[in-house]
Amino acid sequence: MPRLVYGVGVRDLPYQIAGQDGSPQRDPCYAKWSDMLMRCYSTKYKSKYPSYQECSVATEWHTFSVFRAWMTSQNWQGMVLDKDLQAPGCQVYGPETCLFLPDWLNAFLSSFSSKRLSLPMGVSPEGERFIARYGAKSEQIRLGLFDTAAEAHAAYRKHRLAQLEKRFARYASLDSIDQKVVSALQRLIMRERSSLQDRSPMQFSSI
Repeated sequence: MPRLVYGVGVRDLPYQIAGQDGSPQRDPCYAKWSDMLMRCYSTKYKSKYPSYQECSVATEWHTFSVFRAWMTSQNWQGMVLDKDLQAPGCQVYGPETCLFLPDWLNAFLSSFSSKRLSLPMGVSPEGERFIARYGAKSEQIRLGLFDTAAEAHAAYRKHRLAQLEKRFARYASLDSIDQKVVSALQRLIMRERSSLQDRSPMQFSSI
């Protein structure tokens, strides 16, 4: 019996294909498939990235040929595999949950992930008050100083929503887009707008 990939994956097709010069090269579909299985079933990987502890892959995608058939039907070139935009909070990689996104969009959406923090995302104490900041440490934008953490977090989320709308417009302007991605981004924008109006916390998970 062939060795299973990460204990579950059935490699029923070659993992190499012919390159433009005729020499063998790794099938990009296999690379995506094996990386996905690693995130879900590699003990070493999950010990390093505990957010993947509960993640799994749909049974049909345990077979490489099935995943490959799905992937080649998508706009995948230059994209990364994402399971959270289509199905927020879902822990299963599968054809009903996954989409291919540009790396710049996938990286941005990680700011919507639910993290275990002592204060809400984008908020830190400053004396007896709270400051709201947006962005990476090297490019942080100071959004203001507030009396409560909730007010600071609301300012952070309002700024983040504006950034989301800009990225939606950028994606929608691409020559080749996935309508499922467009619809999922529109749903996320509507949820954020509604949540900000209600001042209720929103939960959204990414890979």
